[in-house]
Amino acid sequence: MKHFYKINKYVAPYKGKMILGIVAIIAANVLTALVPILTKRIFDDIDRGSMTMPALYVMVAVIILIAVVSGLMQILSRLLIMGASRRVETALRNDTFANIQKQSPSFFVKYRTGDIMSRLTGDIESVRMAIGFGVTFIINSFVAFVISIGGMSYVNTRLAIISLAPLIIIIFIVRKLAALMHEYSMKTQIQLAAISSRAQENFSGAKVIKAFTQENSEIEHMKKLNLDYLNCNMELVKVTGIGFTVLALVTEIGIGVILWFGGRDVISGSLSKGDFIAFNMFYFAMLWPMVALGWTTSLFQRANTAMERICELLEAAPEIPESSGDAATQCPVLKGDIEFNGLDFEYSSGQSSFKLQNISFAVPHGRTLAIIGTTGSGKTTLMNLLSRLVKAPDNSILIDGIDINKINPGALRDCLGVVPQESFLFSDTIRNNLIFGRPDASDEEMRFAARISRISVDIEAFPEKYGQVVGERGITLSGGQRQRIAIARAIMKNPRILVLDDALSSVDTHTEEEILNGLREFMKGRTCIMIAHRISTIKDADEILVLDNGRIVEKGPHQYLLSLGGMYAQMFAQQQLEQQLI
Repeated sequence: MKHFYKINKYVAPYKGKMILGIVAIIAANVLTALVPILTKRIFDDIDRGSMTMPALYVMVAVIILIAVVSGLMQILSRLLIMGASRRVETALRNDTFANIQKQSPSFFVKYRTGDIMSRLTGDIESVRMAIGFGVTFIINSFVAFVISIGGMSYVNTRLAIISLAPLIIIIFIVRKLAALMHEYSMKTQIQLAAISSRAQENFSGAKVIKAFTQENSEIEHMKKLNLDYLNCNMELVKVTGIGFTVLALVTEIGIGVILWFGGRDVISGSLSKGDFIAFNMFYFAMLWPMVALGWTTSLFQRANTAMERICELLEAAPEIPESSGDAATQCPVLKGDIEFNGLDFEYSSGQSSFKLQNISFAVPHGRTLAIIGTTGSGKTTLMNLLSRLVKAPDNSILIDGIDINKINPGALRDCLGVVPQESFLFSDTIRNNLIFGRPDASDEEMRFAARISRISVDIEAFPEKYGQVVGERGITLSGGQRQRIAIARAIMKNPRILVLDDALSSVDTHTEEEILNGLREFMKGRTCIMIAHRISTIKDADEILVLDNGRIVEKGPHQYLLSLGGMYAQMFAQQQLEQQLI
């Protein structure tokens, strides 16, 4: 249970409520323990002939009152302990999610989305169950056990010792059961995460699956994952089922022992009927906690496994901590001068790796730099370094003369307007997608950004206009519409530095020219970096870098690069030919 103990810091704020809940459980069990004693007295008085009807009425009324008060105590204990477990669940999920938000892209290569979702939901739910139901049952079982042992010993010590002999077997079973449950719980939760991941990928890639008519293949794949999950669960069911059955069997043997030895004592007259009935009531009060011990063990083993998986996310150290950088707490970018100074960088992802070598260039504020190159040449990696999504070597990237590693990542990104290669939109209204980085922006600012990105006409044509819901990842929009909304969203930030990572690849050349014309006016006095595959997108940039296999092979304005007759000129000629063929 070494991992489960890490939940203590989340339970600590609710320690008072938990203790009060435990006190209520103890009170309920103490009151319940009075019932066998009163019952013993009733039957003993009846045997002696001293019981009167008024006395019987009073005793029955007291027993009913005890049952009511005990029930209220149990309800109170559940409200306090279960309520605390819900708050712990909320705090744990919030902290885990917050730490995930701080992670670099490499984190999401290691952990699949479905796996993360499974940990944030199912695993945290398992922890909550252990804190709520688990603590309630374990305390209830312990208190009931202690009181029952005391009551049984009070009635007949010899019979109590005899009836508790099966406990040694029960303790052995529980220890073996706990180890097996931990093993199969881990397998089950890993398999559930695989199902979640596959389902999430299928829903996100629904169009691709249909385009390649792979629906039946995916259905079969999901059936296979579900079958594996079923098999893991069945193994867990076998372990718990056999374990619980053996526990119940051992407990029933205890009942047989009581009936045999206790019955003989009653027949011989050494044990009164009242004592025998009270003894059995105490034993049966202990019976459910003993049987529930296996289920409670299962809860805590699942929670221990779940907490181990949660802690992998909760304790994951960000590659670039948000608190790193001491240049300023506010945005330090006053002008937007950017300098890459002999950058060497190697990036590994899974089994592949990539190198940027000796990257040097400067972009004065108010100027536009374009980067072009073959697929996989390192263009997007450069932008990830500039955004501090991955860590750059010290003094290899400077902004306004300040080492980028000395600038707080959050403050830096506040000054950047980035349009990534894949335009991600939330399943929300167009308005909320546009103001995502500026929730306080006015409608006028929003419409201004939409006009610059040439999406305003499309938006006005929608039935709900800016209130139109775009579906998950913007699925109801075309690729060009998604890109233009993403550009408008970046413009809304009013950034000092604008980065467009192949952000016009899905629009036609006419719309591209209109967007570029709008951006030229907006970008006056700002720094702009444009990544593109189409030369028509970048030909008017102040300087163009040509990347190939992680190196800058050519650098200069459009006409100069054409005059070199190198890689850039070849790309231009090829694209011109493609245009003519179209």
